[in-house]
Amino acid sequence: MLAGHLPTASGYGVLRAIEPGTAERAITDVVDAVHAAGATTAVHCCAPDTPVALLARTGADALSLDTSLLGPNGWESVAAAVEAGTRCWAGVLPTSGPLPGTGQVAGGLVAAWRRVGLPLAGLREVVVTPTCGLAGAAPASARAVLARAVEVAREVDERAQD
Repeated sequence: MLAGHLPTASGYGVLRAIEPGTAERAITDVVDAVHAAGATTAVHCCAPDTPVALLARTGADALSLDTSLLGPNGWESVAAAVEAGTRCWAGVLPTSGPLPGTGQVAGGLVAAWRRVGLPLAGLREVVVTPTCGLAGAAPASARAVLARAVEVAREVDERAQD
């Protein structure tokens, strides 16, 4: 959306790009309203080139991100956000197709966490999620993804204790 790649309803064009400052202010307004109502906030983005630093500046309690789309700069921004107190909801499980093994997924998350120099103990605060929503998934598929997320979270928790 920030980059202006979102197609119009007709499909013949794209919506104009939004200035990062405008997007940040709009998201911050929503986050502030939710906090004023006494609730906790998580901002989700599952797009390539996620503006992690911008999202972290909105004051959200957590960032929910498709970690498969994070490059080194994205992970550095995640590390900065985590160090500043924002929680990470790591989208590590695909919402369609075969599910990767628990150890493979947990190992990838632990490796990325280590690469950016975050303490392993901090992984105990990470929420393991699918990369994006499950609205289009069949109930059995959605249950399988969520069950795998629980397995991965347990494995990550064990590795965080090492």
